[in-house]
Amino acid sequence: MKFRHLQFVSATLALAIGLSACSSSSDNSDSSDENNGNGDNAAILHDEAVNGDITDDPNNPLPLQLAGADNTISGSVVSPDRDYITVNVPAGSQLSGIVLDEYTSSGIQSFIGLQAGSVFTEPPTDTVVENLLGFALFGSSMTGTNILPTIATGEGAQGFEGALPAGDYTFWIQETSDNVVDYTFTMQLTPEGEDTSEPAAQAALFDEADDGEISDDPFNPLPLQLSDSDNSIRASVIVGDLDYVTVNVPAGQVLSSITLEDYVSSNSTSFIGVQVGTVFTEPATGTTVGNLLGYAHFGSSMIGTNILPAVSTGAGAQGFSPPLAAGDYTFWMQETSDAAVSFSLNFGLTAAP
Repeated sequence: MKFRHLQFVSATLALAIGLSACSSSSDNSDSSDENNGNGDNAAILHDEAVNGDITDDPNNPLPLQLAGADNTISGSVVSPDRDYITVNVPAGSQLSGIVLDEYTSSGIQSFIGLQAGSVFTEPPTDTVVENLLGFALFGSSMTGTNILPTIATGEGAQGFEGALPAGDYTFWIQETSDNVVDYTFTMQLTPEGEDTSEPAAQAALFDEADDGEISDDPFNPLPLQLSDSDNSIRASVIVGDLDYVTVNVPAGQVLSSITLEDYVSSNSTSFIGVQVGTVFTEPATGTTVGNLLGYAHFGSSMIGTNILPAVSTGAGAQGFSPPLAAGDYTFWMQETSDAAVSFSLNFGLTAAP
Protein backbone atom coordinates (compact mmCIF):
# COMPACT_ATOMS: atom_id res chain seq x y z
CA MET A 1 0.00 0.00 0.00
CA LYS A 2 1.46 3.38 -0.99
CA PHE A 3 0.59 7.04 -0.74
CA ARG A 4 1.24 8.35 -4.25
CA HIS A 5 0.50 11.92 -3.29
CA LEU A 6 -0.04 13.02 0.29
CA GLN A 7 -2.53 15.72 -0.63
CA PHE A 8 -3.61 16.89 2.79
CA VAL A 9 -5.26 20.20 3.64
CA SER A 10 -3.19 22.75 5.62
CA ALA A 11 -3.39 22.97 9.36
CA THR A 12 -1.81 24.76 12.33
CA LEU A 13 -0.17 22.23 14.66
CA ALA A 14 -0.05 22.90 18.35
CA LEU A 15 2.33 20.28 19.75
CA ALA A 16 2.50 20.05 23.51
CA ILE A 17 5.03 17.29 24.07
CA GLY A 18 6.47 16.30 27.43
CA LEU A 19 9.99 17.13 26.37
CA SER A 20 13.08 18.83 27.72
CA ALA A 21 14.99 20.81 25.11
CA CYS A 22 18.27 19.53 23.76
CA SER A 23 20.53 21.28 21.29
CA SER A 24 20.01 20.99 17.56
CA SER A 25 22.05 22.95 15.05
CA SER A 26 22.12 25.91 17.43
CA ASP A 27 23.49 26.05 20.97
CA ASN A 28 20.17 26.24 22.80
CA SER A 29 20.45 23.19 25.03
CA ASP A 30 19.27 25.27 27.99
CA SER A 31 16.25 26.69 26.18
CA SER A 32 13.58 24.93 28.26
CA ASP A 33 11.74 28.19 28.90
CA GLU A 34 8.75 28.04 31.17
CA ASN A 35 6.87 31.20 30.26
CA ASN A 36 4.66 29.63 27.62
CA GLY A 37 0.96 29.38 26.87
CA ASN A 38 0.58 25.75 27.92
CA GLY A 39 0.76 26.06 31.68
CA ASP A 40 3.45 26.78 34.25
CA ASN A 41 4.71 23.17 34.24
CA ALA A 42 5.26 22.91 30.48
CA ALA A 43 8.73 23.47 29.00
CA ILE A 44 9.22 24.87 25.51
CA LEU A 45 11.46 22.41 23.70
CA HIS A 46 11.50 24.24 20.40
CA ASP A 47 9.64 27.23 19.00
CA GLU A 48 10.44 27.95 15.34
CA ALA A 49 9.71 31.64 15.86
CA VAL A 50 12.46 31.78 18.49
CA ASN A 51 14.81 28.87 17.89
CA GLY A 52 14.87 28.73 14.10
CA ASP A 53 13.46 26.51 11.38
CA ILE A 54 12.85 22.84 12.08
CA THR A 55 14.87 20.73 9.65
CA ASP A 56 13.32 19.33 6.48
CA ASP A 57 16.03 16.64 6.22
CA PRO A 58 14.61 13.20 7.14
CA ASN A 59 18.14 11.87 7.71
CA ASN A 60 19.01 14.67 10.15
CA PRO A 61 15.84 15.45 12.15
CA LEU A 62 15.78 18.06 14.90
CA PRO A 63 16.85 16.12 18.07
CA LEU A 64 14.87 16.87 21.24
CA GLN A 65 15.20 15.24 24.64
CA LEU A 66 11.96 14.63 26.49
CA ALA A 67 12.03 15.30 30.22
CA GLY A 68 9.54 16.20 32.91
CA ALA A 69 5.84 15.82 32.27
CA ASP A 70 4.83 18.28 29.54
CA ASN A 71 6.88 20.14 26.95
CA THR A 72 5.85 21.98 23.83
CA ILE A 73 6.96 22.08 20.22
CA SER A 74 5.68 24.87 18.00
CA GLY A 75 6.26 25.11 14.29
CA SER A 76 4.73 25.92 10.94
CA VAL A 77 4.55 24.13 7.61
CA VAL A 78 3.40 24.96 4.11
CA SER A 79 4.09 23.21 0.82
CA PRO A 80 6.83 22.17 0.11
CA ASP A 81 8.18 22.59 3.68
CA ARG A 82 8.35 19.50 5.92
CA ASP A 83 9.30 19.22 9.58
CA TYR A 84 11.26 16.23 10.91
CA ILE A 85 11.71 15.89 14.67
CA THR A 86 13.33 13.09 16.70
CA VAL A 87 12.29 12.88 20.35
CA ASN A 88 13.99 10.69 22.93
CA VAL A 89 11.80 9.12 25.60
CA PRO A 90 14.19 8.57 28.52
CA ALA A 91 14.62 5.31 30.43
CA GLY A 92 11.95 4.87 33.09
CA SER A 93 9.41 6.95 31.16
CA GLN A 94 6.85 6.45 28.40
CA LEU A 95 5.28 8.80 25.85
CA SER A 96 1.63 8.64 26.84
CA GLY A 97 0.16 11.60 24.98
CA ILE A 98 0.61 14.09 22.17
CA VAL A 99 -1.89 16.87 22.78
CA LEU A 100 -2.68 19.19 19.89
CA ASP A 101 -2.64 22.53 21.71
CA GLU A 102 -3.12 24.70 18.64
CA TYR A 103 -3.91 24.38 14.97
CA THR A 104 -4.17 27.61 12.96
CA SER A 105 -4.81 27.54 9.24
CA SER A 106 -7.40 28.30 6.59
CA GLY A 107 -7.27 24.57 5.81
CA ILE A 108 -8.89 21.70 7.67
CA GLN A 109 -6.23 19.11 8.43
CA SER A 110 -2.58 18.19 8.00
CA PHE A 111 -0.44 15.06 8.20
CA ILE A 112 1.82 13.59 10.88
CA GLY A 113 3.73 10.33 10.51
CA LEU A 114 5.88 8.35 12.92
CA GLN A 115 8.76 5.87 12.77
CA ALA A 116 10.84 4.29 15.52
CA GLY A 117 14.46 5.45 15.45
CA SER A 118 16.45 8.63 14.90
CA VAL A 119 15.86 9.06 11.13
CA PHE A 120 12.84 8.92 8.84
CA THR A 121 13.44 6.34 6.12
CA GLU A 122 10.31 6.81 4.00
CA PRO A 123 10.13 9.50 1.27
CA PRO A 124 7.22 11.98 1.18
CA THR A 125 6.07 10.52 -2.17
CA ASP A 126 5.64 6.80 -2.91
CA THR A 127 5.58 6.29 0.85
CA VAL A 128 5.27 2.65 1.92
CA VAL A 129 2.70 2.96 4.69
CA GLU A 130 3.63 -0.40 6.19
CA ASN A 131 7.03 1.07 7.11
CA LEU A 132 5.42 3.70 9.33
CA LEU A 133 4.79 2.99 12.99
CA GLY A 134 1.68 5.15 12.68
CA PHE A 135 0.20 8.28 11.12
CA ALA A 136 -2.80 10.59 11.38
CA LEU A 137 -4.54 13.58 9.88
CA PHE A 138 -5.06 16.32 12.46
CA GLY A 139 -6.80 19.68 12.42
CA SER A 140 -8.61 22.33 14.42
CA SER A 141 -11.44 19.97 15.34
CA MET A 142 -8.90 17.95 17.39
CA THR A 143 -7.51 20.90 19.35
CA GLY A 144 -7.13 20.01 23.02
CA THR A 145 -7.19 16.26 22.38
CA ASN A 146 -4.54 13.55 22.60
CA ILE A 147 -3.83 12.47 19.01
CA LEU A 148 -1.45 9.63 19.92
CA PRO A 149 -4.26 6.99 19.81
CA THR A 150 -5.20 8.25 16.33
CA ILE A 151 -1.58 7.97 15.16
CA ALA A 152 -1.46 4.44 16.61
CA THR A 153 -4.34 3.27 14.41
CA GLY A 154 -3.35 4.78 11.03
CA GLU A 155 -4.71 2.37 8.43
CA GLY A 156 -2.03 0.13 6.92
CA ALA A 157 0.74 1.21 9.32
CA GLN A 158 2.42 -1.11 11.83
CA GLY A 159 0.37 0.35 14.68
CA PHE A 160 0.80 0.12 18.44
CA GLU A 161 -1.24 0.11 21.63
CA GLY A 162 -1.08 2.54 24.51
CA ALA A 163 2.02 4.53 25.42
CA LEU A 164 5.34 4.37 23.57
CA PRO A 165 8.24 2.97 25.67
CA ALA A 166 11.68 4.52 26.14
CA GLY A 167 13.63 5.10 22.92
CA ASP A 168 13.91 7.38 19.89
CA TYR A 169 10.93 8.29 17.69
CA THR A 170 10.98 10.44 14.57
CA PHE A 171 7.97 12.48 13.47
CA TRP A 172 7.24 13.81 9.99
CA ILE A 173 4.84 16.78 9.82
CA GLN A 174 3.62 17.98 6.45
CA GLU A 175 1.19 20.31 4.69
CA THR A 176 0.92 19.81 0.93
CA SER A 177 -1.25 22.82 0.12
CA ASP A 178 -0.27 26.49 -0.02
CA ASN A 179 -2.13 27.14 3.26
CA VAL A 180 0.27 28.02 6.07
CA VAL A 181 -0.23 25.84 9.15
CA ASP A 182 0.91 26.90 12.63
CA TYR A 183 0.92 24.10 15.17
CA THR A 184 1.80 23.39 18.79
CA PHE A 185 2.00 19.92 20.35
CA THR A 186 2.49 18.91 23.99
CA MET A 187 4.23 15.56 24.34
CA GLN A 188 3.39 14.03 27.68
CA LEU A 189 5.64 11.72 29.67
CA THR A 190 4.46 9.41 32.44
CA PRO A 191 6.36 6.80 34.48
CA GLU A 192 7.08 3.55 32.68
CA GLY A 193 4.24 1.04 33.10
CA GLU A 194 1.68 3.55 34.32
CA ASP A 195 -1.82 2.83 33.01
CA THR A 196 -2.76 5.71 30.71
CA SER A 197 -5.85 4.18 29.15
CA GLU A 198 -8.84 6.47 29.05
CA PRO A 199 -12.29 5.41 30.24
CA ALA A 200 -14.62 4.39 27.45
CA ALA A 201 -16.56 7.29 26.08
CA GLN A 202 -20.25 7.41 26.83
CA ALA A 203 -22.50 6.36 24.00
CA ALA A 204 -24.11 9.24 22.17
CA LEU A 205 -27.83 9.86 22.50
CA PHE A 206 -27.98 9.23 18.75
CA ASP A 207 -25.18 8.46 16.29
CA GLU A 208 -26.14 8.10 12.63
CA ALA A 209 -23.16 5.79 12.07
CA ASP A 210 -24.58 3.31 14.59
CA ASP A 211 -28.29 4.08 14.88
CA GLY A 212 -29.34 4.80 11.31
CA GLU A 213 -30.40 7.85 9.35
CA ILE A 214 -31.98 10.87 11.05
CA SER A 215 -35.40 11.69 9.57
CA ASP A 216 -35.61 14.19 6.72
CA ASP A 217 -39.39 14.53 7.24
CA PRO A 218 -40.25 17.79 9.08
CA PHE A 219 -43.60 16.32 10.16
CA ASN A 220 -42.00 13.16 11.56
CA PRO A 221 -38.73 14.26 13.17
CA LEU A 222 -36.53 11.84 15.06
CA PRO A 223 -37.84 11.95 18.67
CA LEU A 224 -35.18 12.02 21.38
CA GLN A 225 -35.54 12.25 25.15
CA LEU A 226 -32.87 14.35 26.85
CA SER A 227 -31.56 13.14 30.21
CA ASP A 228 -28.67 13.57 32.62
CA SER A 229 -26.53 11.24 30.47
CA ASP A 230 -24.62 12.18 27.33
CA ASN A 231 -26.99 14.04 25.03
CA SER A 232 -24.71 14.10 22.00
CA ILE A 233 -26.21 13.87 18.54
CA ARG A 234 -23.71 12.86 15.86
CA ALA A 235 -24.77 13.13 12.26
CA SER A 236 -23.89 14.25 8.76
CA VAL A 237 -25.64 16.38 6.15
CA ILE A 238 -25.06 17.36 2.54
CA VAL A 239 -27.08 19.20 -0.08
CA GLY A 240 -30.48 17.54 -0.46
CA ASP A 241 -30.22 15.86 2.96
CA LEU A 242 -32.12 17.54 5.82
CA ASP A 243 -32.05 16.37 9.44
CA TYR A 244 -35.04 16.96 11.72
CA VAL A 245 -34.81 16.09 15.43
CA THR A 246 -37.32 16.72 18.22
CA VAL A 247 -35.81 16.83 21.70
CA ASN A 248 -37.82 16.76 24.90
CA VAL A 249 -36.54 18.80 27.84
CA PRO A 250 -37.97 17.03 30.92
CA ALA A 251 -39.89 18.75 33.69
CA GLY A 252 -37.70 20.33 36.34
CA GLN A 253 -34.85 20.96 33.88
CA VAL A 254 -33.88 23.50 31.23
CA LEU A 255 -31.85 23.31 28.04
CA SER A 256 -28.93 25.54 28.96
CA SER A 257 -26.47 24.76 26.17
CA ILE A 258 -25.91 23.21 22.76
CA THR A 259 -22.18 22.61 22.50
CA LEU A 260 -20.64 22.03 19.08
CA GLU A 261 -18.28 19.15 19.82
CA ASP A 262 -17.12 18.48 16.29
CA TYR A 263 -17.49 19.87 12.77
CA VAL A 264 -15.67 18.33 9.81
CA SER A 265 -16.18 19.70 6.32
CA SER A 266 -14.43 21.62 3.56
CA ASN A 267 -17.26 24.14 3.96
CA SER A 268 -17.04 26.80 6.65
CA THR A 269 -20.58 26.84 8.11
CA SER A 270 -23.91 25.01 8.11
CA PHE A 271 -27.43 25.90 9.30
CA ILE A 272 -29.51 25.01 12.36
CA GLY A 273 -33.03 26.26 13.06
CA VAL A 274 -35.51 25.58 15.88
CA GLN A 275 -39.25 25.73 16.48
CA VAL A 276 -41.33 24.98 19.56
CA GLY A 277 -43.25 21.70 19.29
CA THR A 278 -42.90 18.23 17.79
CA VAL A 279 -42.95 19.16 14.09
CA PHE A 280 -41.21 21.70 11.90
CA THR A 281 -43.82 23.73 10.02
CA GLU A 282 -41.59 25.86 7.80
CA PRO A 283 -40.34 24.57 4.42
CA ALA A 284 -36.66 24.37 3.56
CA THR A 285 -37.16 26.90 0.76
CA GLY A 286 -39.33 29.99 1.04
CA THR A 287 -38.87 29.86 4.82
CA THR A 288 -40.64 32.56 6.83
CA VAL A 289 -37.91 33.39 9.33
CA GLY A 290 -40.42 35.05 11.67
CA ASN A 291 -41.97 31.62 12.30
CA LEU A 292 -38.70 30.24 13.68
CA LEU A 293 -37.92 30.45 17.38
CA GLY A 294 -34.28 30.93 16.41
CA TYR A 295 -31.49 29.86 14.07
CA ALA A 296 -27.74 30.11 13.56
CA HIS A 297 -24.88 29.20 11.27
CA PHE A 298 -22.29 26.97 12.89
CA GLY A 299 -18.86 25.74 11.80
CA SER A 300 -15.39 24.60 12.82
CA SER A 301 -14.48 27.98 14.32
CA MET A 302 -17.18 27.39 16.96
CA ILE A 303 -16.02 23.92 18.10
CA GLY A 304 -16.14 23.69 21.88
CA THR A 305 -18.55 26.62 22.23
CA ASN A 306 -22.19 26.84 23.28
CA ILE A 307 -24.14 27.86 20.15
CA LEU A 308 -27.50 28.23 21.94
CA PRO A 309 -26.99 32.01 22.43
CA ALA A 310 -26.29 32.36 18.70
CA VAL A 311 -29.45 30.38 17.89
CA SER A 312 -31.46 32.64 20.23
CA THR A 313 -30.48 35.82 18.36
CA GLY A 314 -30.97 34.79 14.72
CA ALA A 315 -31.96 37.97 12.84
CA GLY A 316 -35.70 38.14 12.12
CA ALA A 317 -36.63 35.08 14.21
CA GLN A 318 -38.84 35.24 17.30
CA GLY A 319 -35.81 34.95 19.57
CA PHE A 320 -35.54 33.93 23.19
CA SER A 321 -33.35 34.34 26.25
CA PRO A 322 -31.57 31.07 27.12
CA PRO A 323 -32.10 28.66 28.71
CA LEU A 324 -35.11 26.94 27.09
CA ALA A 325 -37.77 25.71 29.49
CA ALA A 326 -39.13 22.16 29.73
CA GLY A 327 -41.01 21.04 26.63
CA ASP A 328 -40.55 19.86 23.05
CA TYR A 329 -38.28 21.61 20.52
CA THR A 330 -37.70 20.58 16.91
CA PHE A 331 -34.38 21.32 15.26
CA TRP A 332 -33.64 21.48 11.53
CA MET A 333 -30.03 20.95 10.40
CA GLN A 334 -29.03 21.62 6.81
CA GLU A 335 -26.08 21.97 4.44
CA THR A 336 -26.87 23.53 1.06
CA SER A 337 -23.53 22.90 -0.65
CA ASP A 338 -22.18 19.63 -2.05
CA ALA A 339 -19.56 19.53 0.74
CA ALA A 340 -20.42 16.76 3.21
CA VAL A 341 -20.61 17.92 6.85
CA SER A 342 -20.12 15.68 9.88
CA PHE A 343 -21.04 17.26 13.19
CA SER A 344 -21.66 16.50 16.85
CA LEU A 345 -23.94 18.59 19.06
CA ASN A 346 -24.30 18.02 22.80
CA PHE A 347 -27.53 19.24 24.41
CA GLY A 348 -26.80 20.27 28.01
CA LEU A 349 -29.43 20.18 30.74
CA THR A 350 -29.37 21.93 34.10
CA ALA A 351 -31.89 22.12 36.93
CA ALA A 352 -34.68 24.63 36.39
CA PRO A 353 -34.28 27.77 38.53
